[in-house]
Amino acid sequence: MELPPGIIYLAQRLPKFLLLPVSFYLLAIAIHVPLSTIFLILLSTLSIPITFTVSVFYTDYIDQRRAAALGAVLPPRLSSKWPGGLPLLRKMVDNFRMGKPGTVYIHHKALSLSLSVLMPYN
Repeated sequence: MELPPGIIYLAQRLPKFLLLPVSFYLLAIAIHVPLSTIFLILLSTLSIPITFTVSVFYTDYIDQRRAAALGAVLPPRLSSKWPGGLPLLRKMVDNFRMGKPGTVYIHHKALSLSLSVLMPYN
């Protein structure tokens, strides 16, 4: 019996996902940082969203640099009050359910917009 593609995908991504928290925890133990185990586990766990956020900002920076080097202009970006664009995503889903899928974009006078919700570009 063949494994489902979801399990294969997760198995491929799990080492990269756990590399930073595990290495952070092991490094803290190796250099004898005087912190409690619970605090070390908390910091290790928080390293995942921090790394994710830094990755998104770094990718945005690289995209802007590449566009500038090529003389290109990036499309306008929809901004959100909260990180990850969750309120904007919720508004888009609500509008789609009401039968008005494009109304989030009406106040922007552009043919193309960029939206990053919870995921880095790569």
